[in-house]
Amino acid sequence: MPVIVRSGAGYILRFSIRFIRPDVIFAAMSMKTKLRAVAVAVCILPGTITAYGQEPEAVAENLADELDAEALDSGNSTFAAEDLMAHLMRLKRHPLNINAASRGELTALELLTPFQIESVLDRISRSGAILSFAELSLLYGFDAQTVERLRPYIVLGPESRRPRGFAQDQRTDIYARYQRNFAPDAESWLGRMRFSYLDRAEMSLVYKGNSSRSDKSSLCTGSVSYSGLKAGRVELEKLVLGDFYARFAQGLTCWNGFSFAGAAESSGFVKNAEPVSLYTSSDTSKLLRGIAASVSFGGLKFSGGYSFRQDASLARLSYTGKRMRLGFSYTGQRLQSSVFAADFMMGGAGFLIFAEGAVSDGSYAFLGGGSLDAGGAKVHILLRSYQKDFMSALGGAWSSISKLSNQQGAQLRITVPLIRHLGLAAGADYTAYRYPRYHVNVPSASFKGYVKLSADDSGFGTPARNSLWIKGCFRYDMKASVPAEESSCFSLKAACEVCLASFADLGARAEYNTLGGRAASIFLKLNMLRHRATLSAGVVAYNVPGWDGRIYFPQADVPYTFPVALLYGEGIDAYSYLKTKLRGWLSFYLKYQYNRGRTVLKAALAASF
Repeated sequence: MPVIVRSGAGYILRFSIRFIRPDVIFAAMSMKTKLRAVAVAVCILPGTITAYGQEPEAVAENLADELDAEALDSGNSTFAAEDLMAHLMRLKRHPLNINAASRGELTALELLTPFQIESVLDRISRSGAILSFAELSLLYGFDAQTVERLRPYIVLGPESRRPRGFAQDQRTDIYARYQRNFAPDAESWLGRMRFSYLDRAEMSLVYKGNSSRSDKSSLCTGSVSYSGLKAGRVELEKLVLGDFYARFAQGLTCWNGFSFAGAAESSGFVKNAEPVSLYTSSDTSKLLRGIAASVSFGGLKFSGGYSFRQDASLARLSYTGKRMRLGFSYTGQRLQSSVFAADFMMGGAGFLIFAEGAVSDGSYAFLGGGSLDAGGAKVHILLRSYQKDFMSALGGAWSSISKLSNQQGAQLRITVPLIRHLGLAAGADYTAYRYPRYHVNVPSASFKGYVKLSADDSGFGTPARNSLWIKGCFRYDMKASVPAEESSCFSLKAACEVCLASFADLGARAEYNTLGGRAASIFLKLNMLRHRATLSAGVVAYNVPGWDGRIYFPQADVPYTFPVALLYGEGIDAYSYLKTKLRGWLSFYLKYQYNRGRTVLKAALAASF
């Protein structure tokens, strides 16, 4: 049945997604005509260029643009992005009261550096509660931009935390998703549950399964934790039984979860995370199952655990002061060499430097970098060197697509505000492989770089409604074969979104690369029923003749899903997406997608109370 939407001005828009057939609509058009038609929409939409905020959807879209095709092909980046989105969505539903938060809870926020955490705790212990966000921005390590990114996820409540009753003090999030693929037929489902009481006791359950004939694997993870137990200056920051994350320093010894590093154009490469925490991912590749804990005494913290799934022992000791953090980490596995690492981090007015070095069976790995903020301009740099024989089975440090071995490289990222609402970002990544690696039987090297111009109409605390960005990317690959093999690719991306009315946004996106890949899209987003429901619809026309020129396009999707569509070949990709609040605590999501004769239907329910 048609859906009728009434705006405040009395306009009536009719939409019927039941009979939409993009393949029929575009069948009479040549591919060149299709691309021109959608590309024209990109050019005629007025707007300014957007800088990404910390909304979950914006973070996912930015990650999709940052990751290269190989990283997206591997799937590991997809899981990490989905987990990052889940963390942000939970924080947005249940913001943290930083005035009453413990050191462990501020660490679990994962949006603050160790020095910012020390600054907040010191300020509250000396002068009492922080009363305003303006006051927070004056603390050491904070500025207006940092506070603006934090605002959706924190509140400034009273210092004391008094029990109000079980219903008021518990927080429960339940999510269920069903997916049906047609031609070929396949079904999959995902269930998540997260419960916490007084932000102290927590429980997490994840179940994933599918009906595929070739893969009938299923996953069930679960864990419970307790935090905030104090005895004098000693604090039990976290105790986890079951499946857990272990994220130490920069990841050379152990890192099996997500990270906010690189999640925005202006963010640096340093990793900050809770050393041990509940496992909430549907990824099975690095699942740790056993017991883990973190205990702190002032700035001194010990974290450790044991996973019987890998027969692995983990340990970390660190000290955090107001300006410096020092740490030592260890992981040991049966039939694997032990890994020892030392790390440090130092921060000051407008700068941050960090480094970690690890050794295993006589081989080493090193990474280090820093960030500099000068007058709004931000510079981030990362250097890494992993020897061929270095092995860290549980590690997950910065790397392109290979493991932590046989790699040297450097990364640079710069963001500069030009004029009001207009910014420039640039980045480069050089990677050298001195020895043959998987699928490449000779030494090789690659260079990637990009320049991005962006602007938006947002102000402090105001989301952007009109936006546009343009990004040029270049990649050069070389193999030391005889004769030498060289290849290069340049791609140009552009996207814009314009507010048509208080209830409607229209956007478009286009991408072209010199390997023959071309794609263009247009989408419409409607806020209905006083913003209790959102209807989005989009269509992409693409022509990608070769696999090397494949294109990934972000698009609206149900929660806990990395919203990226792979475009390869020639055809049309169309989708419609509905998000509605059935109650204040219950939301329903529905997505229909059509791509070259293949249809996907997704339905999801999310409850938060």
